[in-house]
Amino acid sequence: MEDLKGQDIIDSGILAAQITHKQRAVKVLQEMRSCISSFLLKIAAWVMYKLLGKMLDGIEVRKDQIGTLKKIAQENVPMIYLPLHRSHLDYILVTFILFMNDLRAPLVAAGNNLMIPFLGLCLEDLVLFL
Repeated sequence: MEDLKGQDIIDSGILAAQITHKQRAVKVLQEMRSCISSFLLKIAAWVMYKLLGKMLDGIEVRKDQIGTLKKIAQENVPMIYLPLHRSHLDYILVTFILFMNDLRAPLVAAGNNLMIPFLGLCLEDLVLFL
């Protein structure tokens, strides 16, 4: 392969940079990966059910939107949920609402944003449970 100046790609350092960035991307993705245990998910949902009742006045969920999600889920269409806010409660609520409506809980990419002393460890454990 040659770049615009005709230099060999290996000599120009581009190949080395590509390899370095690919390794960095793989490392970031590995840090963000998660898995869900259905047993821990049930326990976390019960705990959240008890806690949310004390923290919030209510959660409004439109039945027609849940129905649409169920219909799409039956067709095995991949879905990405993007909460609008930047708080940790958002993805916890999304997971809780989906679970309570018999929908598959999403995997949460929560890498470096959980690097908060002490609280980050608690939230990371909760994300793994949810």
